[in-house]
Formats: sequence, structure tokens, C-alpha cells
Amino acid sequence: MRGRGFRAALALVLGLAAGPAHGYNIMENGGTPTEGWDGPGLGSATLFYSIAQETADLSNERAIIEAALAEWASHVQITFVYTTTVGLPNAIDFRFDTSLPIWDGPGGVVGLAFGPDDITVGGLFGLQEIAGDVFFDDDDTWNAIMGGPGVCNPGTCSLYHVALHEIGHALGLDHVTSGAVMATTFNPIGSGFGTYTALQPDDIAGIQSLYASGSGVVVTPEPGTAALVGLGLFCLAARRRGRP
Repeated sequence: MRGRGFRAALALVLGLAAGPAHGYNIMENGGTPTEGWDGPGLGSATLFYSIAQETADLSNERAIIEAALAEWASHVQITFVYTTTVGLPNAIDFRFDTSLPIWDGPGGVVGLAFGPDDITVGGLFGLQEIAGDVFFDDDDTWNAIMGGPGVCNPGTCSLYHVALHEIGHALGLDHVTSGAVMATTFNPIGSGFGTYTALQPDDIAGIQSLYASGSGVVVTPEPGTAALVGLGLFCLAARRRGRP
């Protein structure tokens, strides 16, 4: 969870279109496109992920989020490592939240994500160290639909499809208008991001412009080994980022 400055991206059920209709768009910080978690060039990255706040709507939210992480990892060399520790450097913390002032009840804004270069210290909504973090509006009722198009309306919303979209922001991609996982809105089905369970050509081109192409992995250590794996990968990530 690192960064300089501020930028966030919202997920809407249905709203005004933004971004290019075709191609991909990289998140920017102060007008400068992000370099991704790997720094300059096309490299690999190791990121932790945690479920910092759960939802009462599902018992398998972690598995759903891991499936979405795995879809991104199937196209680039990113290793996602599960941890129960919240707030680590180089991490995506997932939260089901009802406190942020942007939430507007069921429907409307359903998710919020910050890019690799975002950070606030008591800034936006009083949040701190939020680079890469993902928030879901828990005023919505989340469902476990994963096969085929999702459903998102004031009655229910598909976690997998929203998570797949928000993870793209956390990795550094911004919106396109339609026809991709990074489309601006969930609906309409057929062009909104709720249509897709897998990355589309524009999504793949975008993520491979930030990270080395190939295959990554989602690592879910057994409880007895999680601390050792986490410590080793934390040291590796810090060394890659030039931390002491």
C-alpha cells in the first residue's frame, strides 16, 4: 500500500459513460500514468491481499475474490499472497463497508478502488495508506454468481464481477466506456463489465502494458505456514521496491 498523491475509481451499476470506447486506459497520478506495482518497465510483482471486513451476505467471499484475482494472474506475472494482516505494504485490502459518504444505498455506486500510486493520510474520507485497496458497498446485497453475466440492481449485486473490475483498478487500469471488464458501469449486460467473467482483449492489452506477460499465481498458505511465507515475500517485495 504505497503511493504519492490521490486517485480513486468508482464502480457504478449504471451511469454516464467515461473513458475510451476501445483500447485501454492507465490510471494517472497528477497527470503521470502509473508504472504499476512493479515499477518502471514490464516486471513481475508480489502483492498481499486480505479480507479486512467481511459481509454477512456470503460465506465464501474470499473464494470469490480469489477467483477474480486468479483471472488477472492468468495473464501477467503477479503473485497474490493471502494474509490475515491488514495494512501491509504492497497489499490489496478488501473491505465491505457502509461508512463512506459516497455510498448511495442499494444500486448506484457499488465499489471503490485505489490505484498503485494512491495514498492519503487523513485525506479522502479520513482513510490512510489506501493504495490498492478495494471497498464494496455493503448496503448492497451481494450474490455469488460467477458463471456467465452477473446481476446488479437495487436487490442484489454479483461480487465476482465487481471484484474483477475493481482489481483492475488496484493494479493500475482505468475505465473504458464499454466492451471490457474495465467498462465504466456494470450494466447494460452485453457491454457493461457485468457481462464478463474473463478479461477481454482490451483488458489483457492494458495489464500487459504494465506487467510482464505470462502466468502468476494466487497463494493461499496453510495457517501454520502463512506467517513464514508472508515474511519471506514481504522481504522480497521490499527489496524489489528498494526498501531497507
